[in-house]
Amino acid sequence: CVAGINGAGKSSVLQAIALLVIKHAGALELGQSRITSFSKEPAEFFQILGSVQTPDQEFQRQEVFDSDAGYVKDEGLSAKHLILGYGASRNLSRVDSSFQNISQRTRRVLSLFEPYAPLTSTEIFFRSGRETPPNFFPLLSSALNHLLAGQLPAEIEADSLRFHMPSGTVTADQLPDGYRSTIAWLSDLLWNWTQEHPSSQTTLDVDALVLIDEIDLHLHPQLQRVLVPRLRELFPRVQWFVTTHSPLVLSCFDRRELILLDSSQPSGLAPVDQQLFGLTVDQVMGHLMGVNPTGSALESPLRQTAADDDAYRELVTQIQSPAGKDPLLSPAKVE
Repeated sequence: CVAGINGAGKSSVLQAIALLVIKHAGALELGQSRITSFSKEPAEFFQILGSVQTPDQEFQRQEVFDSDAGYVKDEGLSAKHLILGYGASRNLSRVDSSFQNISQRTRRVLSLFEPYAPLTSTEIFFRSGRETPPNFFPLLSSALNHLLAGQLPAEIEADSLRFHMPSGTVTADQLPDGYRSTIAWLSDLLWNWTQEHPSSQTTLDVDALVLIDEIDLHLHPQLQRVLVPRLRELFPRVQWFVTTHSPLVLSCFDRRELILLDSSQPSGLAPVDQQLFGLTVDQVMGHLMGVNPTGSALESPLRQTAADDDAYRELVTQIQSPAGKDPLLSPAKVE
């Protein structure tokens, strides 16, 4: 799990890992315009990665664009293993023909580099179910019901998936953002797996490397706090690399699984010197993220009354009173 403030380089770490595993053939398909638009140089990527073990520790930008046939034929780990990457803009958008000339292996990580790239599984939600592997919908339905703990009951209806909400039965593309974003990458993972393993009957078999930017995207805290443990249960053979801003997600990782980016440190990394299991959200925010867990709305009024003891005590009493009993703002200020 990679954490850090906005702009610290979390997405760049996932992009770097993706480039390592798709190697030169995949990088050529991505194109120079996408790769040169990165905010960080490849050398910076791998300095950030630090002690993370990768199959190929060396990556030079010139090699990516070299026309030598030996480089062009180097397809990397993605030729032998299932490698999937999901950017923070992932969604169940309709198929875009402009991406059809890119190989499936490269399309599997494309959303990390192209915000509006459709996922490889998108077409199954807008076409007939006849094109899907027979085990796809059963595996997806089972995984969703476990991951979302019955909050969004999913059922297979006529070779497609329907979801039951209080307002009625809807399709995947009609779901709220949090559910839709999660279903987008989860369905893509299982779509790519079942295409190659049509006889697989359980998610326990899934063997892949999965990169997810903002894994908690749009999810309610109730789901954020259980997301990681349930994914470990569902996919014990998957190697995950994820980023997050959520203290609830961070508290589900062993400290040795965390990479905390910090540009103020010479190494680019901040030490994670305390185990997070069992810490409250307030403690994670204060210790790991360096953030005050309360909102800043009261900081200015407290500073303004600091010189007046009576006014300061009155304000503190208001703050400590039961919610709604003694409003802080006068009717005029509210208006």
